[in-house]
Amino acid sequence: MTTFGAAGPGSTPRSNDGAESAKVRPIVAPVDSQEPSVTMGKLCCSRMRLSRTFESITLRNLRTHLEMTMTNSTAARSDGRRQRREDGRNRVIDAAIALVLDGHGVPSTEAVVERAGVSSASLFRYFENLDDLRSSFISRYFERIESALAVDQLGIGGLSRRVSTLCTARLEFFALHEPMATLGRTKSEGVPQARDAIYRLRQGLNEQVLCQFEPEFSKMRQPHRRYCETTICSLTSFDSWSLMRADDLERDQILRTWRFAITRLLGNS
Repeated sequence: MTTFGAAGPGSTPRSNDGAESAKVRPIVAPVDSQEPSVTMGKLCCSRMRLSRTFESITLRNLRTHLEMTMTNSTAARSDGRRQRREDGRNRVIDAAIALVLDGHGVPSTEAVVERAGVSSASLFRYFENLDDLRSSFISRYFERIESALAVDQLGIGGLSRRVSTLCTARLEFFALHEPMATLGRTKSEGVPQARDAIYRLRQGLNEQVLCQFEPEFSKMRQPHRRYCETTICSLTSFDSWSLMRADDLERDQILRTWRFAITRLLGNS
């Protein structure tokens, strides 16, 4: 039996120079046996590509950041200008409202700019035209009087309490805003915005009456209910207040007159 790699019978022994073994088991060079210069070259190329990638990302992020910063800065300046313009408009309108309530009638441009603390040039920059000024004036005024028109605990309590709270609220409002109401009626024919504003105000006051005395109205039949609603709405209107003031009635006298009439109308319902 011949052992692999041993000399056969009668043969001359010879040294094994590795050729036969190489044919049987080829020697494969390891990866690490590659040329160092090739490996280093590939590594440098990879590093350069990676560096360029990071550089591209960094520049792109920086450009995006700068664009966002510029956009935000522009928006902030725009918002600031818009806010300053809105503040200026409100100062002008509030000054005009204050002058009217002080009894100056239609205020002059000079009086408004002096009261508002702005220049005449700014006044014309704040508003596009006269209609813009009128609409803004009316809107601002109604924002301010909304709380003054409120009736404490509307529709709550006994009849005596509800009559008293409604009449008192109306008297206080009319006394404070009489100059504005008078001016509005004077200008209503030639100024559609004023006419519409007066109509909306009257509708709101009438709705208060209907809500305040709903317990009594709900028990009435038509047309008696409609008669009572119309009478109370007219009795507690600004026109009624104005006529009584023209007849030299004091506030307390007007208050007692309203209470007496409303209680008589609803107390017998």
